[in-house]
Amino acid sequence: MGCTSKSEKIQRALHVENIPTVKEYEILLEYLKRHNQMLYWLVRIAATTGARMSELQQLTWGHLRKGEAYLGCKGRKWRYIFFPKQLIVDATKYADEKGYPDERLVSMSTNRTSDSPVSSRGIGQSLGIFASRCGYPKHKAHMHAFRHFFAKMYITKTKDVVQLANLMGHSSVDTTRIYMQKTKAEHIRDVNKFVSW
Repeated sequence: MGCTSKSEKIQRALHVENIPTVKEYEILLEYLKRHNQMLYWLVRIAATTGARMSELQQLTWGHLRKGEAYLGCKGRKWRYIFFPKQLIVDATKYADEKGYPDERLVSMSTNRTSDSPVSSRGIGQSLGIFASRCGYPKHKAHMHAFRHFFAKMYITKTKDVVQLANLMGHSSVDTTRIYMQKTKAEHIRDVNKFVSW
């Protein structure tokens, strides 16, 4: 039997094609910096730490100043999240300018009718709106995409799947190995580069 594409079902699992590129990330981040500070910080933190949305909702400006956070995560586990130096510097400067001593990042609610924290769903909807305004791909416009972005960038630079599994809070490196896959564009590039026979 050959490959057929009409009747195949596509699995809804992570696919490396759905991870933002560096250029896409930079365009979105620059747009958010000008138009929505809360989303800017959430996207930047997710992309530089691999934090899940549930973890982002627990983060405070104090964690960023300290350089690390020990948070409850998926499956009733706890894990450390470490912040890179430049993020610490930039976040501390911003928090000091705004007068945010140790407040939660997500409590920066823009909801005029409520003082309650912004929900995950609300953050996702807002991100989708802002992403569409700057031409960012709709299928990559969710917070978890930036967790995947962190993982893909980290594994590309370090090649250390064991350390990445630990940083991501995965209980098995088998879960983390997916980030070692290449995109279709990377496969095409490598075939053209290496196949000369």
